[in-house]
Amino acid sequence: MSSFEFYKELYHLENQRRETINNSLSIPLAILTGLVAGVYVLFTTFPFDQNLITTICFSILLICGIFSMGYSSFYLCKVIVKKLNWRSARSSFEYKAIADPTSLLRWNESLESTFAGDPDEERLILSEFQRQLREQFVECAHHNQKVNDDKVEEALISKLTAVYSLIFFFLSIIPYVIAYLHKNDEIYRVQIENSKNEKEHVVIKNYNYANDELFDTAKSKPKSESRKPKSASPKTCPCDTTGKAN
Repeated sequence: MSSFEFYKELYHLENQRRETINNSLSIPLAILTGLVAGVYVLFTTFPFDQNLITTICFSILLICGIFSMGYSSFYLCKVIVKKLNWRSARSSFEYKAIADPTSLLRWNESLESTFAGDPDEERLILSEFQRQLREQFVECAHHNQKVNDDKVEEALISKLTAVYSLIFFFLSIIPYVIAYLHKNDEIYRVQIENSKNEKEHVVIKNYNYANDELFDTAKSKPKSESRKPKSASPKTCPCDTTGKAN
């Protein structure tokens, strides 16, 4: 392989790396999008007036997760958005490319006019054209390699902090579930009546972890006693002692 072909392949290789890096940014972007929705649901539904320990654990884990999300978003934006260099008024993440086809054509025409009439005109034009084009390949590949290396480093930081945010999110679910399960601990009193109208009480006791005590929220109300049916008085038949009707 000639030096011209080598630097040409190197130039195209850095352009392929550019596409690979840009495609890999969808992973932290999807994680951060899902975490924003999850954090909002946890924060708006968490019972902060319950047990103090679960509230503190939940708040610490959620704050760490939000901080990691912000850190990851910052580096993700640095990769996506062009980082402006105010001294040169150019982007330090701006990729370089070789000259456009119109410029290459004019360049080739200028070489033809320069070597016109030379017995080895075609070989000289091709050699000079490849030499200058090879210099552009080297310059662009060198610059694009530095840009890609910086983007890979910052994209890696964004991915790692996004994973940390995901870990903090799942850890915050533990105190959330504990607080939610003990949110409505009460004592329920159920009254059951059997077929003989005898009252039976069943008490379901739950422990209030917030106040560290048992409590009763229902009071049984006395029920009026069942009335016994009156016995019917026997009917007398209007008959005499002889069995004849009057």
